Amino acid sequence: MLTINPDEYPIINYRVSSPTYFSLKVSQKDEVSSIYIWPQMVIEISNLIKNYALDNLVIFGEHDEFIEHHLLEDLASDGEIPFSAIDSETIVLSKDYLLPFLRSTPYLQDIRIFDIKNGWDEYQVISQVLAYREHDWRNLGALLPKLAESQLFLENDESRFQHIESNSTDVSKYVFVTALQTYTSIFLANSGKYLAKPSGFPQDLLNMFWKGSFCLTILKELTEIEGDYLIIGVSEQFYSGRDELVKYTPEFRIMYDIQEQKWLVEI
Repeated sequence: MLTINPDEYPIINYRVSSPTYFSLKVSQKDEVSSIYIWPQMVIEISNLIKNYALDNLVIFGEHDEFIEHHLLEDLASDGEIPFSAIDSETIVLSKDYLLPFLRSTPYLQDIRIFDIKNGWDEYQVISQVLAYREHDWRNLGALLPKLAESQLFLENDESRFQHIESNSTDVSKYVFVTALQTYTSIFLANSGKYLAKPSGFPQDLLNMFWKGSFCLTILKELTEIEGDYLIIGVSEQFYSGRDELVKYTPEFRIMYDIQEQKWLVEI
């Protein structure tokens, strides 16, 4: 039986039975650290957003007349979450209310978020939403330099692809470690193992493979339990979800000592 505090580790309630894999791309350019990860839900990193973001969060969506959706204004009202509405699909709320909002709408994924200080005005919010809508992702690179009032941007689509930009590499590292902990917990839970939230991943081990720009893929097919160890093969390629698994040969291994709750890396 899996025992994890849902307040400390909320995602486990949503993804225990989901496929156990994740893949990411990390890049560093123009003082912006970006990470692109799949699959991931916003609720998985709600603690990161609360700890790192400025006072408030602007949450907005993209209307598609061919896809059934619920207006963010209605969702926040139904969840009895304090908020300010810029329009029906753009709301501002205190970062302290992000997790209650996500819990009241657990299947909401197709959203964009940036942070903003107290004292914000409607012009600041609208100008930054427009900067997102007008951004040329192919030719202009990162969006964050255009968001003068913000230090964090997040985009999450319906298929659980997530893109995060920040001005600190700590954010990308936190996202990776959170994904690794979630993956480890789910794999062990599905293997019938008893586990509290895995221990934090040491910085010295992270430095062994962390680079300015790189890709990683972790798949259940590259993972096994040997005695007291969970052994995770790591490929340095990005997994699209469609490629043949045979191409994902692990270049190094991450191991977790289940009894001692310690991480190891074997390059």
